[in-house]
Parts: sequence; C-alpha cells; structure tokens
Amino acid sequence: MEEKKIETFQNDIVNIEETFPETKIVKDKYLNHLDFVANNIEKFVEAKQKIWQAILKLAKPGDWVVFESEDKNSPTGKRSVVCLTGAGADRIASALGISFMNWKEQKEEGEDSKGVWYRYWFEVDVVFGGRIIKAIGRAGSRDKFFGYVHGQLKELSDIDESNIKIAAYHNAMKEGVKLILGLRNIPLEEFKKYNIELIYARKVELKQKQQVDVCSVCGKEVKNNEKDYSLKKYNAILCFNCQKKKEV
Repeated sequence: MEEKKIETFQNDIVNIEETFPETKIVKDKYLNHLDFVANNIEKFVEAKQKIWQAILKLAKPGDWVVFESEDKNSPTGKRSVVCLTGAGADRIASALGISFMNWKEQKEEGEDSKGVWYRYWFEVDVVFGGRIIKAIGRAGSRDKFFGYVHGQLKELSDIDESNIKIAAYHNAMKEGVKLILGLRNIPLEEFKKYNIELIYARKVELKQKQQVDVCSVCGKEVKNNEKDYSLKKYNAILCFNCQKKKEV
C-alpha cells in the first residue's frame, strides 16, 4: 500500500513538471546550487573567516558598544556582546563597497497623555556580494537622545526634526551593514581571539527589570510593606487607598 502511495506521488511530480516545465527548471537550479555549495563549502568558510577578521579590524576601537547583562550560566555571571555603532558601520560599508538602494521614507505621528509625538522610518535595500537584504531604521521625538533633557520630556518645539530624520536614515544604513555582514550581538570572545582592543568602547549595563506589584483594584504600584500588610489582612494585593476603602 505504501509503495503504491509513493509511486502515485512520484507520478504526480512528473505530471506537474510536464504541465509546468518551469518547476523542473527551478528544481534543477536549486539542486545545482546545493551541489556547488557542497563542493565549495570549505572555501566559503575560509573566505568568511578572512572577511570577518578584516571587518573587525576596519572599525576603530571607539566604533563598538559593549552590552553587559546578567547570565547565571556564565562563569563570570555576566554575558557580554558587542554591537557596531553608526560611525563604524559607515566606515565598513565604504571600505567593502556596500550599496544602499530603493530608499523609502515614512513619518508616523500620534498623541497620548504626554502630548504629540512623531517617528521617522526609513527602509532600504542593502546590496553586497550579489546578495540583497532589506533594512529598516527609525528615530523619534520620544527617543532619549532627542526628546529628553535632565530626565524631563522636551517640548516638541524644542526638538530639531531634521536631526531625527537624519538619525533614522543612518540607523537604516547601520542595521543593513550589521545584518548583511552578521555583525549583530558579537560575542566579546571574538575580539579577544583576534587581539582587538576595546578600551575605548562604550559600555552599557543591561539590568533586568524587577517585578512590580500593583493593586488588584486600581492598578497602582504597591510598596512591599503595603503588600505584606494587605495580603495578611485582606488576602489580596491592595494599595493604601484601596485598603482604606475596605475598612469603611
């Protein structure tokens, strides 16, 4: 019974290829491509390693940002990854001949309790070595760099919109370079392997967000002492005001 099913399936493939000859062409091209990759995989790996080393050395020490986060599985208790800055991406793109084509721009606007805001998006095709990928960059009026001063939100009239637009444009290029060259979240060990110093790299510590308890009635944040008292007396997490209402 199984042999008959297989035979029927194979006959269906033959019928499809006879009806749509282009499917056989696509299949043959795919098989030829796989065969080519299999026969040259070692050369690909060697070439990739050389390009990788050159890329790491092309950027300047200050073109990298080191992100550190907690990792219980790491011997040091931390996990460190390195990301490329916009300036480093520009340098690498220029040296390797990466091209950017078919730019698309979009402005998104909105309003909330804090006021009016806007955000720019840029989409671009990134071309390198016969490969094309799509990259997206964004920047907005609520971004920390543009929208805040001394921890306070700026008035929209105090923000230079052209700077945000330029930042979104460059962010698209940066993301494109990182994606097409595999430069996202590089383990710190890769730099140590090739003796590349990161003494000028900016370090950012990513702290895990602590869980915040909120009132089960009004949703307001509840402090630890309020929570303990509330659970003991009402068997529920209530803020001070909602506890008072319960007592009335």
